[in-house]
Amino acid sequence: MKLYTNNMLQQQMSKASGQITPNIPAKVYLDLTPDCNLYCIMCRESIENSNRMMDLKLFKRIIDETCEGVTGYSLFYTGESLLLHDFKDRLEYISKRKSPGTLLDISTNGMLLTEDISRFLIDQDIEVCISFDGSNAELFERIRRGSSFTQICRNVERIAALASHMNPFRAPGIGISIQKYNWRDLTNIIKTANNLGVRRISMWPVVNPDQCKIETTEKVMRNIADAIHYAEEKGMAVDMYPVRLKNYIWNSSEYTDIADSFVDTKCHAPFTCTAIAWDGEVNLCCNYGDTVENMSNKSFKDVWTSERYRELRRQVNDEASMPESCQNCFWVNRF
Repeated sequence: MKLYTNNMLQQQMSKASGQITPNIPAKVYLDLTPDCNLYCIMCRESIENSNRMMDLKLFKRIIDETCEGVTGYSLFYTGESLLLHDFKDRLEYISKRKSPGTLLDISTNGMLLTEDISRFLIDQDIEVCISFDGSNAELFERIRRGSSFTQICRNVERIAALASHMNPFRAPGIGISIQKYNWRDLTNIIKTANNLGVRRISMWPVVNPDQCKIETTEKVMRNIADAIHYAEEKGMAVDMYPVRLKNYIWNSSEYTDIADSFVDTKCHAPFTCTAIAWDGEVNLCCNYGDTVENMSNKSFKDVWTSERYRELRRQVNDEASMPESCQNCFWVNRF
């Protein structure tokens, strides 16, 4: 029996350098707004756009208190960050304050990727991931409710062309939420993206809600593997893909039965990254982990080194007290 240590958390953290100081995480996810201009089938029941956004003073304080140690900032968490009227100003603030080599990334549904904002993101060297869950309008708009497949394809094609000079692993890419409605379409999704000029793909499984969750059958796993192979054949960078799904693990080029492997499920996320909600709530990780404390009236260091944080770090790897959100986490092979 072999020890299997690969996981998607390693993929997620691979572009951020190692932790510089124990007092600051390597990666910070910033929830600039929980609002969104779409209501995707796996995410929310209605469009939410009530002008909720992270207070600018809080935002700047977070950056000021973490910039000397953080090696990666993600400018999204639960909402569509491009809705913010001052998004450019905030991004420029991070760019000025961050340490050399610190990487910035954003995930977007693509509806607001105008030529102006696309050029701005590329000029600021932001890694962009565009959610892309179908190869045709019917499927895409069924999942990404409120979207326009035609408009998003146009936006994707434009930003891909603007970034044609970039390293594929940093160029704008697509992110596929693998779910019950689109697992048969994965290769076609990648074909469509490739025809639009995309050179990088990421994909991950939807685990909630139950009605969207995929069944981990041999046929499903073969479809995922075929999609990965197609992307590689086209010379696309595949920087995120499922590693362990139920009784299957990725073994270099295919999914094989888990029976002959001992799978490592330990989680290091609470030691190396954190997610800060728009209202100042500090969460364990990007996977909607438990809330630690609110830092509106506390320094980040006080929260990061608090007894509450230490206790939650212990719990995430303790079967007896593990938070519910950690129990089926695909990032560390628990799904």
